[in-house]
Amino acid sequence: AVVVTIAKNCAALTDIGVSKCDKLTDTSIMALANGCVNVRRLRMNVCDKITDASVTYLVSQCSELTDLDVRYCNKLTVATLTAVSRNCPSLLVLLFGADGCASVTDKSVSALFAGCPKLTSIQLWGCTSLTKVVLPDSITEIVDLAFYNCSSLASITVPDSVTSIGDYCFA
Repeated sequence: AVVVTIAKNCAALTDIGVSKCDKLTDTSIMALANGCVNVRRLRMNVCDKITDASVTYLVSQCSELTDLDVRYCNKLTVATLTAVSRNCPSLLVLLFGADGCASVTDKSVSALFAGCPKLTSIQLWGCTSLTKVVLPDSITEIVDLAFYNCSSLASITVPDSVTSIGDYCFA
C-alpha cells in the first residue's frame, strides 16, 4: 500500500530503492510504472513476489531507466531479460540473477547486449544455462559476483574496454 501511495504522489522520483520488501507485489511494481515514469534508477532486489509480468510492464513504461537491480527476485526468468532488451536502450547497469536461473541462455544475453548498447556493467549470477558470453565493448566493469554460480559457463570474452573486475566474478 505504501508503494502504491508513493507512486500516486511522487511522480518526479528518479531514484527508487525498494529492496528486501517482502510485501512488494506485481500490483506495487505496476503502480510504480504508472506513477513514476521518470525513474532512472530502480533497486528492487530480494523481492520474492514480483514476476516477469510486472517487470515487463515496468520497463515498457519507464523509458528513462538506466540502472535496474532485480537480483534475488526468484520468480524472474529470461522473459525479464527479453523485456529489458526490447525496452531499455539507455540502460547502463543491470543486476540480475537468482539461484538456478536456468532459463537465461547465451542467445538471450546476446539479445540483451544488442538491445542495450550503452550497458557498462552487468551481473547475471546463477544463470546455469550460460555456456559462452561475449561482452560488448560498452562494458567497462565486471562487478562482484557478475557470473557467480553460472556453472555451465565455459567461455567469456572480455573486451579491452573493461577497466575493473570485481571479486568472485567467475566462482
